[in-house]
Amino acid sequence: MSNQEPKLTKKEKKAAVRAREEQAAAAVESSAGFAGYLLGGILGLGVLFLLWQGTTVTKSGPRHELPHLAILAEFDDLVDPATRADLVRFHRELIKAVGEGMEVQGPLNAPIILPLKNGGLLAQDLDQVSEQEMELSKPYFAAGGWLVPRLYDPELKSAIFRAGPLRTLRFPAGTREKVEELLQSFADSKLRLTAYSHDLRLNSPEARTKINEVFGVQVANTVARVAEQTTFKDATTLLNLYKQTHKLTNQGRVRSVTTLGSFWIYALSIRSQKIHEDDVMIGPAEANLMNELTKQANIPPLVDKEGRRAMVQVTTDAEGEENLKACHWMAGNASGTQFVLKVRR
Repeated sequence: MSNQEPKLTKKEKKAAVRAREEQAAAAVESSAGFAGYLLGGILGLGVLFLLWQGTTVTKSGPRHELPHLAILAEFDDLVDPATRADLVRFHRELIKAVGEGMEVQGPLNAPIILPLKNGGLLAQDLDQVSEQEMELSKPYFAAGGWLVPRLYDPELKSAIFRAGPLRTLRFPAGTREKVEELLQSFADSKLRLTAYSHDLRLNSPEARTKINEVFGVQVANTVARVAEQTTFKDATTLLNLYKQTHKLTNQGRVRSVTTLGSFWIYALSIRSQKIHEDDVMIGPAEANLMNELTKQANIPPLVDKEGRRAMVQVTTDAEGEENLKACHWMAGNASGTQFVLKVRR
């Protein structure tokens, strides 16, 4: 009797691949816990790829990342209400275009924070902020790296949209055509749009280079695990993670690195009117304020309920194996005595 495994039909092979993909997605939700939201509107797209215990093998070889779509929107003036309205409208239309089972990240996921007279903070959608409020808040956009360069370029002349599947390793059929139709429908808007996606075959070298200049065409996120004696619920530990990771922005192939601490620094810089993060004071009152603001602004759970794990969100100018290498490089250079960053495969 032969010990060889029976040969599978083409249909059976496809079913087996789909089953492995669904199993991988389920494993992410159970093992990642707080990161199960994946993209969650804030660049968590790479978490499935990073936490998945294994690598999908395709006809072209191993897959080292999730399918990803990056769309660059260039404009003349972010303060202009019509431009901001177009950015928000494009975000909403992109959600419709890619359909269910997909997640989209853009300006709607990163509200503008405004100071209140009573010392509080208010999160407002981009198109709900006045021109005067935009002018007052612009100097703080780069604080913490939360908005710049993660979402906007330093000159505030462009923004990045990202999209990808939540629970599968492929875009639905027809996604490319829908994206192309959407881009064409905005031809007369305030936005000049450039799309790049290797998986959707929207992969011109010119588009890739253009997006890589500031934002990077891919994501490569990882998870920080805290040492037993401390927790990421402690503001000091959370900000230490921010400092260890944020310093790697624009180093090597990394374009941006953000954590929950990045959002805290951004918001508290506006509140204190201090541009330099070292001047921002964070005590118990500030920590409580930020916990409330995080909920109001619908920021995804970047720290798990126990405070043991924290998401570190990374964008890179690399793809495939090089993208994975960039993530490992970032994790190795950011780890410290209080926490260790892990890339799981």
